[in-house]
Amino acid sequence: MSDSTKKITSEHELGELVEEIVEEHDFNIEVGVEVAERFKRKAGQYRHGERKIRISEYLLKNHPGRVPRTVKHEIGHAVVMHRYGGGEVKPHGEEWKSVMRKLGVDNPEGRHDLQLAEYSYMVRCVNPECDVETGRHRKSRLVKQPSMYRCKECGSSFESFKLE
Repeated sequence: MSDSTKKITSEHELGELVEEIVEEHDFNIEVGVEVAERFKRKAGQYRHGERKIRISEYLLKNHPGRVPRTVKHEIGHAVVMHRYGGGEVKPHGEEWKSVMRKLGVDNPEGRHDLQLAEYSYMVRCVNPECDVETGRHRKSRLVKQPSMYRCKECGSSFESFKLE
């Protein structure tokens, strides 16, 4: 498949890739595309009501080689929603995995391992002998009230701070 080696960098190229994959696999669906500027945690999203695939602008700019896999992931959701609706079907269930295998993805997974934006906050264990820390994009309860939570490694509380 040629789409797995393409480096997609624009919304136009993204649309061409979606069209190519849908036609190649005889999926009888129409799907629009959009580049999502605000995605900080998501690589992509399928919006069934809009029949649109949205791909992270950060992914396009910084990881263009990962775009085809993400597009296939979202096409998988589009095909499953078209065939089964949203009722009893799990988002990354057997129906989705079956479509992903048809798309040439051997080990379909529901999550990516990329950091798509810089963290705004850092939360870390207060115990100097413990190295547990995690980044956060939003000012969640863990960021606002870190002392209410306990480290699973040592049982100490957390502290948080804003990154510059």
